[in-house]
Amino acid sequence: QSSGTTNNSQISSEAVKNRLYEIIQEHREENQSLSDEKLTQILNNQGIKISRRTVNKYRNQLGLENSYAVHS
Repeated sequence: QSSGTTNNSQISSEAVKNRLYEIIQEHREENQSLSDEKLTQILNNQGIKISRRTVNKYRNQLGLENSYAVHS
């Protein structure tokens, strides 16, 4: 049973996905696109240790495009 406290090294994937979504939406409002590498840096700076590959996987699961997607 959880004590209700979350260590950043043990943060749930759902919490990371939520934070990732928030970051992308914040930058989208400012018309800024972020690469997976930049998203990884932002999350790492916020204490969420995550790899670029995991950021890419979560972004795909959320149905969000990366900054290099071609818009038609």
